Amino acid sequence: GLTYERLGENMIERLETTLKKYNELEQELTRPEVLSDVKKTREYSKEMASLADIVNCYKKYKKTLEDIESTKEMVKDPDLGDMAKEELKALEAEKVKLDGELEILLIINEGLLKDYEKVKSIESPKTFAKKNIKFNGKKYDQSSDFLKNYYSDINKLIKNLKEYKKYKKKHNKDELYLADLLK
Repeated sequence: GLTYERLGENMIERLETTLKKYNELEQELTRPEVLSDVKKTREYSKEMASLADIVNCYKKYKKTLEDIESTKEMVKDPDLGDMAKEELKALEAEKVKLDGELEILLIINEGLLKDYEKVKSIESPKTFAKKNIKFNGKKYDQSSDFLKNYYSDINKLIKNLKEYKKYKKKHNKDELYLADLLK
C-alpha cells in the first residue's frame, strides 16, 4: 500500500476530506437545478476555486506515491529490473532532496532564515533544525509526528512552500519546487 510517512495520517485524512468536498462541488455544478441558480453556481465555483491548489497538489502527490509503488514492483521484473532500479534511485534521491526542503521550510516558518544563512556553510538544514526548532515543547526530530503536528494547518505549509521558492530562487532546469505542484 501507499505510505504517507512524511505527511502523517492526520493530514492525509484532511486532504482526503478536501478532495471529497471538491469532487462533490464538481458534481453539484453539473446538476441543472444548480446551474439555473446563479447564486449557487457562483458560491460553489468560488469554493471549488479556493480548494483547487490544494487538491491539485494532493493529486500529484498521490500520483507520485503510486509511481514509486509501481516502480518497486517493476524492479522484480527480469526485463525491466535494471531500468526500474535506476528510476527508484532517482525517486529516492528526490525524496532526500525533499527532506532537506522540509527542514528549510521549518527554518523559514520559525523566522530563523537569517540565522541559518550565517552557519549554512558549516551546518546542514537538518542539524540546524534539530538544534533550533521546537514545537509544543518538543525538539525537531525528523519524525512524521513532529511534521504532522507542526503543519497541522495546511495553509501554513502552503505559505512556507511559496516562501521557500523565493528563497531558493532556482533549481536545476528539470527540477520543480514543491510550490510548483500547487499550480
